Order: sequence, then C-alpha cells, then structure tokens
Amino acid sequence: MVPLTLQVTDRRRRVVGDVVSVALPLLLAVSVCINLMQSVGRNANTAIPRQPSGISPRMMPALPLLDLTGAATSIKYKSGQPTVLYYFSPACEWCQTNIPMIRDLALKAGRKFRFLGVSRSKELIAWTKSNNLGFPTYLLESRAFALTYGMTATPTTIVISADGRLLESWKGAYVDAQLATVERYFGVQLGRPSSTEGSISLLPSR
Repeated sequence: MVPLTLQVTDRRRRVVGDVVSVALPLLLAVSVCINLMQSVGRNANTAIPRQPSGISPRMMPALPLLDLTGAATSIKYKSGQPTVLYYFSPACEWCQTNIPMIRDLALKAGRKFRFLGVSRSKELIAWTKSNNLGFPTYLLESRAFALTYGMTATPTTIVISADGRLLESWKGAYVDAQLATVERYFGVQLGRPSSTEGSISLLPSR
C-alpha cells in the first residue's frame, strides 16, 4: 500500500503539471500578441508623422476667393511653401489688436511660409484702403468653405502644408499661452502688443 503522503505528493505534481501545460501556451500567445502590437505601432509612427496639436493631416480643397478688385481666384497648395491663412474681420476688436503681431510673424517667417489674409466681411475692401496686414488679402464668400477650413471665429490662424494638408490651427489673438505656442511653432520671437489685459474674445465669423 502506497503511503498517504506519497499519494498527496503525486497528486500535487500532477496538478502542477496540468497548470503548467495550460498556462505556458497562454503566456506564449500573450507574448506574441504584445510583440505584434509593438511592431505595428512602430510602423505606424514611421509612416505618418504626428501633428503638434493632434490635428488630422487631411487634404484641404483649393479655396475659392475674390481679390480686392472683385476678380475670382483660388488658393492652391503647390507653391513649394507651406501656407498660413489668417482669417480675420475688420470689425473684430481682437483682430485689430493682433495686427502688429501677425505683421511681425509674416515678416520673420515669410521666407519659409506664404502668408495670405482671408475675410468674409463686406467691409474688407473699404478697410484695406487705409489698412493692411502686410501680405495679400482676399474675400471669401462661401460659408461652406469657411466651415470646411474651420473658419468659425476671428481671428483664426491656419497652417497648410506645401502639398495641401492641414497642419495647425489656432483661434484667437496672440496673447499669453497662445503667443508662446505660435512663437514656438514658427521658431520666432514676436514683439508684444501694447496691451494684453483681459481674456481672448472670439467673435463669430462675419
């Protein structure tokens, strides 16, 4: 007769063996899945560069505009340079405050970026007779295209890559944290406006 202690020991060995035989394949399968996921993640990061603000780098359509004489034109993105679209309204108080900042930005970053002003305001042509942004300015009549580009408040700054992908977008004047973000993105230091008191006001597009 086999002693009781030996019977218990044999049972324990069999139980341990059963557990190992089940757990080991599971551990191996988990390890393989983790390796595959890491590999896919590395490939994805290599294929699509991440955008600074998490904006999807979607392709943007050509933007139909009117120049200051009323002639139809369109903005296309095969210029060899990224394009900065500055959406503003002459009636927007914060747009007026931001004029020295956007002029300074265009002056300091103009060799690397093409700057264009865009407005939906009917006051634009009259405003440009005594004012300017320091770069070409156009009238946008289409509300649908304004919405496509995210032009829902003034001022808005939009960066489009040379091949037409949306890279960045900021709403509001260049003050406080927004000013630091814009300077860091373009690699410039801008002169400060005379007054930056109060919070940024986003007026509906006009």
